[in-house]
Amino acid sequence: VPPSTPGVDEPVNGANRPCSSEIGACQIGVQIYQDGVWGECIGAVFPTAEICDGVDNNCDGVIDEGSACSALSAPAATSTEPIIEIPIATSTEPIIEPQPEPIIISTSTEPIIISTSTEPIATSTTP
Repeated sequence: VPPSTPGVDEPVNGANRPCSSEIGACQIGVQIYQDGVWGECIGAVFPTAEICDGVDNNCDGVIDEGSACSALSAPAATSTEPIIEIPIATSTEPIIEPQPEPIIISTSTEPIIISTSTEPIATSTTP
C-alpha cells in the first residue's frame, strides 16, 4: 500500500485489503481499516517451515526444498505398473457384520436346525 497523505487519501473506516499470498499452501486473508489503523490479517494461511510432505509449506514457490527434504527424497518411480489406490472409509455408520448361516444336520427325514443364537433353545421348569 503506498504511503498516504493524512486527511487526503486515507481509507475510510470499514475499507479492506487482501493480505498474505496464494503461493503454495498460503491463502489470502483480509485486513479491515478502522480508526486510522489496518487490523490484523483475518482468514489467511501463512507460511510455515517445510516438512517434506509434497506441499510448498513456506509459500516460496518451491516444494520441499532444503537439505532435510533432499536427504529424504527418493528417485522417481519408473514402473509402468498402475498405482492402486485404497479407498478410505468416510462413513460414520457402524459396520454390520453378516450373520452366519445356521448349520443343518440331517440324520433322518426331518432336518434338525442348530441355532447360532446365544439365547437358550429350551428351558426347564423342573426343580
